[in-house]
Amino acid sequence: MPHSEIPEGFLENISFTVHEKDAPIFEKALQPNCLAVSIFEVDEKNLTWKVEGIKIPGEKQEELDSALDLASFLTGCTPDIFIEYVPQKGWLEKVAQEFPPLLAGQKFCINGSHLLGEKPEHPERINLYLDAGIAFGSGQHETTKGCLQALEEIARDYPETFDGNILDMGCGSGILAMAAAKLWQHPVLGIDIEDDAVRVTKENADRNQITHLITAYQADGWQGEHALKNAPYKLIFANILAGPLCEMAQDLSKALAKGGYAILAGLLAVQADEVLSAYDKAGLSLEKRLDDNGWTILLLKKNF
Repeated sequence: MPHSEIPEGFLENISFTVHEKDAPIFEKALQPNCLAVSIFEVDEKNLTWKVEGIKIPGEKQEELDSALDLASFLTGCTPDIFIEYVPQKGWLEKVAQEFPPLLAGQKFCINGSHLLGEKPEHPERINLYLDAGIAFGSGQHETTKGCLQALEEIARDYPETFDGNILDMGCGSGILAMAAAKLWQHPVLGIDIEDDAVRVTKENADRNQITHLITAYQADGWQGEHALKNAPYKLIFANILAGPLCEMAQDLSKALAKGGYAILAGLLAVQADEVLSAYDKAGLSLEKRLDDNGWTILLLKKNF
């Protein structure tokens, strides 16, 4: 159906299936161009995963097409894409209903923004608020929860305050930056290659009333001035793809202080050994590995 014939008030649901090794790359292709993205296993035997995104019809279409073409080029896979249209009002209500407060680790609770102003269901936890659509796509993701669990591991040694700089490389919605900022009432720098991610991070910082603690800039990883001028860091989050994680291993190690921590995520369990090898060569050692539903989170430490 041409976009001009789509009734007003409808959203576009895009879905396709790919091999598990290709799923993270296609997920990244959708993320900056959709309101929400989900990814889940549909066939364990054949290692098949479904990638799904919701977007406004016609909006960012050229960007999405280019991103999907690049993903196909990188993976050698061109999946069949299925499109259907769903009422916007019904989808937003569905998101709110399906995104109740989400517990992560022992300290955190992720809430949709529709719960702002209400009494927290878990007041004993650090409550984080995200736009419901964004939260549906990222807050429930295993990598986000795993990163928050890894953050809690570090907090065992720093229960009240943290004594070094913190960087969220590839900040996305800003959830990890906000978690560290709220945990220690400590400033955090967020870097993302996407302008939209920087905007969303700032919006979420405002939503959580911590704009004084969160700074976010658009930059291409370590290539820009913003990440390097604040080095060395005592803690670096990098919730991105396995390929870029391997490529930035040396740069990340150089920017990490002695005794500093790196929390790496966005990789499948089958890619963990490759990433670990790259960071072992860069001088980082494994402190803890967390696995959840096919995804792996690595907590590393620099000991020199």
